[in-house]
Amino acid sequence: RALPRLLLIAAVGLLVARFGFALWEQGHPPHLSDRVPWLEPAAAIAAARDHHRPILYDFSAEWCGPCKLLEREVFSDRASAAEIATMYTPAKVLDRRQEEGVNSAIVDSLQRHFRIEGFPTLLAVTDDGVELGRLVGFHGRAATVDSLRAFSSRGMMRRMAKLRLPFAPVAPAPTGGTP
Repeated sequence: RALPRLLLIAAVGLLVARFGFALWEQGHPPHLSDRVPWLEPAAAIAAARDHHRPILYDFSAEWCGPCKLLEREVFSDRASAAEIATMYTPAKVLDRRQEEGVNSAIVDSLQRHFRIEGFPTLLAVTDDGVELGRLVGFHGRAATVDSLRAFSSRGMMRRMAKLRLPFAPVAPAPTGGTP
């Protein structure tokens, strides 16, 4: 008789503990590792030229909630990270003004040059600095990946247009009739 009561108390205790842990997890989501092979901005420019790929700048900040969502839902996803690494030379541009009072010279320079007004901002540019597309804020995993694919396609079309050789029409060969 005491055993069923003890089992019931244990079951209720485990249920309460699980409920409490679920509430705690909502406020403290697990940290997933970022799988994108980010480069420093200066190194990304050289690598983009070497690999003939556009640069994807991720302008973000430590304190930025939407930046954390972007990292957790897109950059930590194995398939999305692999696709980004295939399409782009990714460069992380981390704003440290709030934490340290100042940014590095290259971060300030990039933010001014590209007129960054909010975080996160994903900016796709050619290796010579022409903007292919910009995504400000986090709009969900699917919308973000679709936008990055579209920006990459613009880059490929631009690269193909630059490689086109001049076309010279060729006169048809004579067909062998009387002149």
